[in-house]
Amino acid sequence: MSRRVLVVLACAGLAWGVYGEWAYARGGAAPETLARDLAVGWTFIATGLVAWWRRPANRLGPLMTAAGFSCFLSNLEGTGVPILFAIGLWLSLLDQAIIAHLILAFPSGRLSSRWERVVVGTGYGVVLVLRLMCVVTYDPSMYFGCRECTADLLLVSSNTPNPLLLYSSTTVFEELNRVSAVAGAVLCLAVIGIVIGRWRSSSSPARRALTPVWFSTAVFVVLGGWAGATVVRELRGLTGVVLDWAMDIAQLVVPVVFLVRLLQMRLARAGVGELVVDLGQAPSAGKLRDVLARTLKDPSLQVAFRVPDTERYVDAEGDPVQLPGRDSRRMVTLVEREGVPLAAMIHDPALADERELVQAAAAAARLGLENEQLHAQVRAQLEEVRASRARIVEAGDAERRRVERNLHDGAQQRLVSLALALRLAQVQLGPDANPESQASLAQASKELQVALSELRELSRGIHPAILTQQGLAGAVESLAQQAPLPVEVAVACRRYPPTVEATAYFVVCEALTNVAKYAHADVATVAVEQANGRLIVEVTDDGVGGADPTVGSGLGGLADRVAALGGVLQLDSPPGQGTRVRAELPCD
Repeated sequence: MSRRVLVVLACAGLAWGVYGEWAYARGGAAPETLARDLAVGWTFIATGLVAWWRRPANRLGPLMTAAGFSCFLSNLEGTGVPILFAIGLWLSLLDQAIIAHLILAFPSGRLSSRWERVVVGTGYGVVLVLRLMCVVTYDPSMYFGCRECTADLLLVSSNTPNPLLLYSSTTVFEELNRVSAVAGAVLCLAVIGIVIGRWRSSSSPARRALTPVWFSTAVFVVLGGWAGATVVRELRGLTGVVLDWAMDIAQLVVPVVFLVRLLQMRLARAGVGELVVDLGQAPSAGKLRDVLARTLKDPSLQVAFRVPDTERYVDAEGDPVQLPGRDSRRMVTLVEREGVPLAAMIHDPALADERELVQAAAAAARLGLENEQLHAQVRAQLEEVRASRARIVEAGDAERRRVERNLHDGAQQRLVSLALALRLAQVQLGPDANPESQASLAQASKELQVALSELRELSRGIHPAILTQQGLAGAVESLAQQAPLPVEVAVACRRYPPTVEATAYFVVCEALTNVAKYAHADVATVAVEQANGRLIVEVTDDGVGGADPTVGSGLGGLADRVAALGGVLQLDSPPGQGTRVRAELPCD
């Protein structure tokens, strides 16, 4: 809205208020009542114009301005002009309908549900239709001089003729007036129910934004109670003067609270300066999200970084992030540089009404977001490398199992068949056979047994069948039984992912092999346990120690294999104090 229009509306509001209070005073209102009424109307108009100017896209400003102008409509009853008198009677409760609309439209300025639109539409219908029906049946001459009657009917006592009078009937008029009062009270309760339901289903940022609505709801309760005074008059227990004061003060709270809310939003935008200071301290990875969440007062805020030249987003740790869709209960604000998205802030929908604050925070944090985007991109690439290494390990294990099966089912079975054939040939030759032939067959059978044994060892080294059949516990027990020294075993009897079991097995196998070759130990211990989502494998011995992981390729290759799964391999081997090999593998 332009400043010229703003000035015109402000001047119109001033003039309208003065005229309304002149008419109100002409009708016999006391000076203090005039002051209260003028304060309420002008405060609504002033706050509405400020909100309209600062946030022209939001409908709250026009609604507050309209509520302020409508506050003076009922004062037209005292002008003595018949048509203005009738209009004042007709639209005397329009400000209450607008305030109800204002409450339900806060903070976006729009009604968000069909039920809210029904309630607001019904409120306007009561004022524009049902109250008009009351007016066309109201004959002032029937009530002139009867202040008690007109107090019950929420109308002033005046001898001004009603130009809208179509049917003079006190019975019809009084019944219609009571119906409108009851309808107003029911709509008041409906507004309260909607606000309570919205509060219960809202997040913390949304509840902070709805705080003014609670004040407005309290105001509406007072107004609704006043509108329904003809129905519950005997329950009020208060004098009319006290009720007048309470109603005016409560009405005055509404624009004041909205003005405070606007001021809070301005102060929040000023808090972006603190964000710049915090960013100047070079926040570590992930801290940028905390700084933004504190500035925007949204603990649930997430920051997702766009991977360059793709449509993918990752978090500060490099893990993929799926941006919420339009139907989600979360909102997305993109942070761009020269039209290219750098990151996305995923936040509570309540911040949609504070778009300027969100954009200011995003602009202030852009440099930090660029730096953290680079870190996130590197971490994402690292995660991709780790994932590819894990896939290579899995593929290698799968190939090991395939080779082991082929050896077991193919070459090993053929050698076993050949050994049986040689034994059958020895039996068929009998004891009278040529000694040289018998010796040759015996030597061939012996060599075949050696070859079969070596093939079995080779097959076990590639991938032991017992690991697939009995799991890690059975495979480790088998290694302990084949070791040339006593081995104490403590392994949890449960199954783990195949790649984890294979890696843990080869750690134990390599460690026991080194113990047998170099440690000169008397006893070794193998312990396998699960803790905090990780499989911990430890192999210790009481040997000479002094193992060097840089010598040979066994432990180095194991370290790479363990790292490929996101684990850690540690070697502790002080001279003369034995050796401890510890591997930690993620197993969730």
